[in-house]
Amino acid sequence: MLVSRDVAKNVPAIVSRKDWYEWLRLRLPSRPNVLTSVQREAITACAARDAIDAGFPPPFELKPGLIGALLSFYDELHRYRRSTDAFERLGIPTCAYKGLGFFDTDEVKDIRALLRYLANPLSELRAAAFLRSRFMGVSDCALAELAGGLCDALVRVPESEKVARLNAEDRRILELARLAVPGWVQLVDRMSPCEVLDHVIVASAYMTELGTGQTIQKRENIKKIRSMVRRAQNRGYATMQRIAD
Repeated sequence: MLVSRDVAKNVPAIVSRKDWYEWLRLRLPSRPNVLTSVQREAITACAARDAIDAGFPPPFELKPGLIGALLSFYDELHRYRRSTDAFERLGIPTCAYKGLGFFDTDEVKDIRALLRYLANPLSELRAAAFLRSRFMGVSDCALAELAGGLCDALVRVPESEKVARLNAEDRRILELARLAVPGWVQLVDRMSPCEVLDHVIVASAYMTELGTGQTIQKRENIKKIRSMVRRAQNRGYATMQRIAD
């Protein structure tokens, strides 16, 4: 009875799981952002379309406990990134022992997002990942606003009412993207994957986006993934699609 009274006293407004999660979120010192229902629908639709394109049509079967394990894993990654980023913003060199794996570092994820997009520019999910990478740097709000037309936003002017709702920085990024990205897509049929990658890194001035802190390690990670791409294409006929996969 005591436990019941405590629960009733402390959380009197709980009527659903959504309310419970919101109550927990409000108790956190730094409250995480919550996706709106529209954002969740857009992300789910993009993921489903990309899964269908890859040959895995829904419905999807999830093993028991998988969602909990994924959330725990990404929560750990988030805490790690917040710790190192805080030191880097203060200009303090950092070195994480047994931190993120190679493929989980920001720079490697950026390059993988670039390669995957160039391999299939018509994929909304890949376009979203590319726009969110440091090659583009579009905000989450802009992604939600342009959901359903992310592929078009990279190569042509979006609908005027959508553009009007974007902030100035996102509009500037999209204008620059429309000048450069179509040319990058055309290079896929003219140059090897590694040459395309090198061209985009230079043309986008990506190396300047690495910031301070573990810059040496970040550059080494980029050199490593470049060498992986080159080795893969040197083994024989390799399209951008095969390299990205």
